Amino acid sequence: MDRAGDQPVRLLHTADCHIGNFILDGDRERDAFAALIDTAIAVGPDVLVVAGDLFDHGRVSDEVIGWTLAQMSRLDRPVIVLPGNHDYDVLMRVAAGAELAEHPRITIITDPVGETIRLPELGLTFWGRALEDHTPDYRPLIGLPDRPAEGWCVALGHGLVVDPLNSGGRGSPIFPADVEAVGWDYVALGHVHLHRIIRDRPAPVVYSGATTMAYEGQPGAVLVEFDPATGVSFESIDLAASRENVAG
Repeated sequence: MDRAGDQPVRLLHTADCHIGNFILDGDRERDAFAALIDTAIAVGPDVLVVAGDLFDHGRVSDEVIGWTLAQMSRLDRPVIVLPGNHDYDVLMRVAAGAELAEHPRITIITDPVGETIRLPELGLTFWGRALEDHTPDYRPLIGLPDRPAEGWCVALGHGLVVDPLNSGGRGSPIFPADVEAVGWDYVALGHVHLHRIIRDRPAPVVYSGATTMAYEGQPGAVLVEFDPATGVSFESIDLAASRENVAG
């Protein structure tokens, strides 16, 4: 990269939390998300990013929504939430409702064409498209603007990278050309439930994996470091082990 932000920043990247899952064990999703927040409090990121599918479906109860917002607010840091194919409808309702006003640090991306969010106090800019239509015509990274002139820049996307593992035919494809065109500092992806590194340079493009099963079926997330001297680096976080260390 030809430039960097002028201050160090730490970001915790998760996705596919699927809170409110009524098919599998719903407690598993809640436990993993609570472990994520416990870990975040211990690790101390400047911001938490959820790259789609915070909720499992559009019919989650008010109790589930309230619990989730309260968990994120425990962190007392900005939280950026991108709607995915499972939770677009419910997040649109949350974004338009009164309850979100009680959690001012939580920002939900609502524009399906693309929306830029700036956190000037951190020198951070985010961009993402709310996933309104999970079809092959919907491409999560199309419309990404030119990289802003200042600060660190993070793009969010929820979809399938088209490669030998995924044809993209099921919807929301991310083609190799879409990835190559990214000139931002980090791309936080969701939709694939196992942690995957699409590329590590020049700008890392990374699936965090599902909160409950990112690493060989175990809870996980990705901690991203933005450093003016060394650039962008990232590492996987074992949420179960981190939570045990916190408790110990």
